[in-house]
Amino acid sequence: MDKKQKLAELTASAQKSIDAAKAATTDADRRRHLAEAKAAADGAKAIRHDLAIAAEAQALAAEIGDPLDPSAAGSGAKGGSKGVPLATKAGREGVAKAVADRLTGEQADGSKAALLPSGAVVVGVPDAGEVVREDRPARLLEVLPYVRATSPVWKFARQTLRDNKAAIAPAGTLKPESNYSIEVLENRLEVVAHWVGDLDRYVLSDAPSLQRFVAGELSEGVLDAAEAEIVAGDGTEGHFEGLLNVDGSITQAFDVDPLRTIRLAQAMGEVTGTAHDLVVLHPLDWARLELQRAPGSGAFDLAQSPVDSATKRVWGMTVVTTPSVPEGTAVVLDRDAVAVRSDGEMRVVWSDTHGDNLTHNKVTVLAEERFAFEVYRPSAVTIADLTA
Repeated sequence: MDKKQKLAELTASAQKSIDAAKAATTDADRRRHLAEAKAAADGAKAIRHDLAIAAEAQALAAEIGDPLDPSAAGSGAKGGSKGVPLATKAGREGVAKAVADRLTGEQADGSKAALLPSGAVVVGVPDAGEVVREDRPARLLEVLPYVRATSPVWKFARQTLRDNKAAIAPAGTLKPESNYSIEVLENRLEVVAHWVGDLDRYVLSDAPSLQRFVAGELSEGVLDAAEAEIVAGDGTEGHFEGLLNVDGSITQAFDVDPLRTIRLAQAMGEVTGTAHDLVVLHPLDWARLELQRAPGSGAFDLAQSPVDSATKRVWGMTVVTTPSVPEGTAVVLDRDAVAVRSDGEMRVVWSDTHGDNLTHNKVTVLAEERFAFEVYRPSAVTIADLTA
């Protein structure tokens, strides 16, 4: 029997008991029938409450879709995987090679090709499910969930409160009500771009390796800037709401030493019902953890340490280093609570007609990609202070 059928049954039962109470000839029978009517009415009220919540959730889901479901109509996403593909070593090398191949035209006789006066190359992200990463990821973008965006603007749901009141509900009693506050936010892709000018046309033409170097540096710069926004974006117009500034995150004060503090930050995830599995540190803070020494002997404290330098892990969590995190701060989070979106295309454009390039044999090269970042559950992000 589904809930709607049960509701109809309880409503009819309540009405029947009320009619019986009206017809009762003794106070005892009247009280018994009224108690039966109240129990049925309370049961019907609880079912109506459940149905209302289900209807509200269904309407919300229809409006925004599943943020990480590629088939969801409202999500503006296509595919989902761990790590931004073009952020991996293979992806970055692919961008550089594709640009170098397009900067020069092919000659039918096999002779050296000349540098094309202008052009563009768009290196697409392969839609290939899980992206293979190195054991020691070099970038934050390599380990965060990635969603291919198919729309420049979309909505997503963020949980701002999780207050579980689940408990045993005896028959005929009102079930406890939990409090899950959800807000629907609008997000959009932002262009991350930069360019370099005054490159000598003939030097580039004569040195294919330099062409790959320039393209590689430009694409690396785009990824660096996107990563900096993911970590420290202030959420103002044209900026991401980064991990350090997301409203509703948890804070962990310094406690004895950095290792203990990071472990307590990890425990905060268990307290709030999440599984923290990633630590983002400044490179110097990670080095200090690796170089810690045992008290007394002064030997490197590695044998019994929770720090695993070989796989770059601490307390079992993956560690990623970036200068975008301030020294003395650790960001400990559950990766399933966040996602990076992009249009999946690194665009590199070059021209010899910008400014006075044509008359000075110069070339200008620009690289850009569109990104966005979103946090679905701020309480799954803990900001830890590593300094006393």
